[in-house]
Amino acid sequence: MNVKDALYVSTEPWSVSDPFYQRSYAYQANGRELFYNLIHLSAHRSVLPVAYQFVKSHLKLSKTHFYPPRRALDNADPLVVFAESPRPSFPDSVDFPACIEQVAPLLQTAPRWLDHISTVATGENEIAMGLFNISEHLNKSVLTAPVQHSVIASKDYSQHPDRVAPVFDLAAVQLALAQFPRTLLPEILGFTLAYCQQPSVLDLLTAGFGDKWHQDLRDPLLIETAAIRSGQVSALQGLIKRYETDAQAAGYGATWPRIQQGYGLYGQLTERCVKAISERWGRPQTDEQLIEALFKKLASSAQGHHGQALLGGKKLDHWFAEQPFNSREFMAALTASSYVNLQAIERSPLLALFEFKGPMFGVLNNEDLGLLKRWLEAGGRQSAMRPHSIQTVVGSIAREPQDLCRQTINFETLSNRDLFYYLVNSECYPEVIDSATGRVTKVLRLARWLNKVPFNVYEHDRLDQFIATIYQRGITGYQAFKAPARVSKATYIWGIEQLAPTILADGCWLQGASQLQLSPYQAVGDLLQKIYSDEMGNGDVLKNHPCIYRRLLASLNIELPLVHTRDFSAHRGFLNSAFDIPVFLTALSLCGNRFLPELLGVNLAIELSGLGRQYMTLRDELKYWQIDSAIVDVHIAIDNVATGHTALAREAIALYLDQVQMIQGSEVMNQHWHRVYQGYSALNTAGARFKAALVLQYLKKRF
Repeated sequence: MNVKDALYVSTEPWSVSDPFYQRSYAYQANGRELFYNLIHLSAHRSVLPVAYQFVKSHLKLSKTHFYPPRRALDNADPLVVFAESPRPSFPDSVDFPACIEQVAPLLQTAPRWLDHISTVATGENEIAMGLFNISEHLNKSVLTAPVQHSVIASKDYSQHPDRVAPVFDLAAVQLALAQFPRTLLPEILGFTLAYCQQPSVLDLLTAGFGDKWHQDLRDPLLIETAAIRSGQVSALQGLIKRYETDAQAAGYGATWPRIQQGYGLYGQLTERCVKAISERWGRPQTDEQLIEALFKKLASSAQGHHGQALLGGKKLDHWFAEQPFNSREFMAALTASSYVNLQAIERSPLLALFEFKGPMFGVLNNEDLGLLKRWLEAGGRQSAMRPHSIQTVVGSIAREPQDLCRQTINFETLSNRDLFYYLVNSECYPEVIDSATGRVTKVLRLARWLNKVPFNVYEHDRLDQFIATIYQRGITGYQAFKAPARVSKATYIWGIEQLAPTILADGCWLQGASQLQLSPYQAVGDLLQKIYSDEMGNGDVLKNHPCIYRRLLASLNIELPLVHTRDFSAHRGFLNSAFDIPVFLTALSLCGNRFLPELLGVNLAIELSGLGRQYMTLRDELKYWQIDSAIVDVHIAIDNVATGHTALAREAIALYLDQVQMIQGSEVMNQHWHRVYQGYSALNTAGARFKAALVLQYLKKRF
């Protein structure tokens, strides 16, 4: 299977519908803002075109001296460094924890750019599987920062002036690349190779300590993680060679320049981070810069509290209402006003406002008050030149020319068969996500109406009993197989073909679980990611569930197009309802954060469905007809209740509900349990039409 089958090379930016671009037209692409919005992507989907342009802008700026030569792929040494790395030096006050604090956004987002490398669209592709396997290793090498996810996910974190802007540029690129695993694949290959070969920002910072003290002061974990990264270089080199060969065979242009650009992108952004951190530590912010940042912060909430009070002949509320807030003129007017006594700072009326019983008591903490006094004691001086901006603005996204934007697609009118193509290719059609939310909502609403929750008040023991009852009901009555089989071989072959849209998308409901890594539900996400990795064979094409099913189809001489193509969804051999379940599951994966409790319920239903009498009998009858039963065998084994996917699904639900109870209380937890069960019931609801159609067609055909 070559690269053209499932991973393609794009020479031009993909375009989305004009309304989608309009929604993101006013968004200004800077790393701090983009970092925040990509962490909260489920609520900020409109930034996807911006994220693409952000990456492309930085790629254009990458310098050729960071590029690896072509012989790099034939070099046996996995630790080749192609760019001369900076060797920073720091003042005595800087230590290892200070380094960790500065690079925390990078530690939390590496190697997140590989999170979506394996999806329904690429689930059968060997290059994607190879990258997925590499990502599994790299995730084990991640040195995480001791900063809570809830802190990093906050808006204030990314806007804090003590953290340098280039770090957020690199972190935003790492998150943005993850959204375009097919469109920007060559760049991702180069970026990953650089990540594995080149020293990280933290490596370079700690090397500065070593130079200072004339010894290796690297943390043992840093040494270990660097070794794990370098251990993936050989595999990456092989994948890049394979990719180039396949791309050439498919008639694409040269891909090496794009791979070089991705490599250079990592090197250049890394150098910028180290340089910015070094400059910040070598030249700390002045009191003037700090007080300016403080006034800017206070201005946003100060409007409307000052009545007729004037400063420099202008109402204070008018000062604070200006956008952007003119901090420099405000500071000059303040020091020249009667609020400040430069001859006796302690007697300044301004400071009295912040004292106990003063109208602004509590607005400033002791540290802020100390800063204000130091600035006033220095005479409230302002430098002639503005301080270096803490923001790095790449520019606002430009609207694409009308002739490059395709017509708006009315997804609401599409059948599940037709919608499937767009959901699988959502990277190229991000505007489909709104429709995905609507489809999921309809199924969930119907499931809630048709099914009654087994118990209203959630307890872990009740969940365990519920699962045990379903499992026992499933295996009760299984009897050793006795020939002949209940249905003909032709019936099984036809049924296997009808199940192809569902099984070739196996695991798709969890393909967005990695987004939970940067949320308060990281531990829940880890459990779901473990299940998804198993569905993908942990990057091994022999164990990958879609690949196992494709081999089954081939053994029965059933030739089907690849899942991501229009030809697949247009295949006349499929019942229309064969797309009901995969459309629901794929749509759910695209809005999983919004429907997390329902997703947990769906996941439990899927894992439990792979156990019991039905699957065991199916395995026996497939073997009777000498049909490969590997896909059934693997589910019976891997979905087991004790340690398998069913156990992980149960643990994820229990953990999630524990967290909800801790934060929001028992009443809200019970509401979320109802949502979990709604998701559990939705699987049957989504598949009801398909099951009925299978029975009806069987009765008609009588194979």
